[in-house]
Amino acid sequence: MVRCEVFVVMAFTLFLFGGEAAAQARENAASPKGGTREAATWGDPAYPDIDYSIPFARDLHRAGASFFGWWGLFDDNSGSTESHDLLAVNFSSNRDPEDPNAAVLLAICSGGNLYLGYFPRQLSPEAAPGATASEANSTGEVADDAPKDVFQWVAENEKRAGVVVTFQIDDFPSKGSVWYKTHNGNGVILKDRFAEDIILRIEAAETMRITLTEGHRDISSTFRVVGGDAALKPVVELCSPTGTGAAPAQ
Repeated sequence: MVRCEVFVVMAFTLFLFGGEAAAQARENAASPKGGTREAATWGDPAYPDIDYSIPFARDLHRAGASFFGWWGLFDDNSGSTESHDLLAVNFSSNRDPEDPNAAVLLAICSGGNLYLGYFPRQLSPEAAPGATASEANSTGEVADDAPKDVFQWVAENEKRAGVVVTFQIDDFPSKGSVWYKTHNGNGVILKDRFAEDIILRIEAAETMRITLTEGHRDISSTFRVVGGDAALKPVVELCSPTGTGAAPAQ
């Protein structure tokens, strides 16, 4: 389990990098009393149809997330804009810990920068944040002993090879844009105004479908994004590169 230096995002690190994710999820799904599930009292009451007792949502809760629809929001505020970090995690496509097609969608505000990330499980990571000195990363360099938080890891992995990603929000026409594949190959990210443009579209939407081509295969995920108006608005407001926060025309 990786300790994030800003705050613990156990479920995120387990999903992306931990081979123990499924085992941990199965363990978390069982209550210590009689094998019954613990009541998901932490969910968003505005969305009673969402099952917040699923393992990944349970882990987000235990890591300190507040829920808005299909989003878990982490807020670490040390009292200044420079040290204020926000992470919104969409878990609608990660309901089954055994699903090889599971994926997460992330909106991140860190160090004044805005990121949007898509991490499908089908993209296998080559290195993990928190790797120790005994583990070399994909460039052959030895990683530092100190655990790395999600924000530090994203910053280190931006600006890699471009990947064309097609996305469709609700029933609007599909659009394509170039996202950047992370250094260790387990996801794609956008930064600043390019991320903001899409995040603002998601805020008022219900679904988002993302497709990227990896080699000779297409990897696609469909996310339910309701709750984005509450979960994503503070992320954009804090790290908006344009300072507008106004949703673009679809």
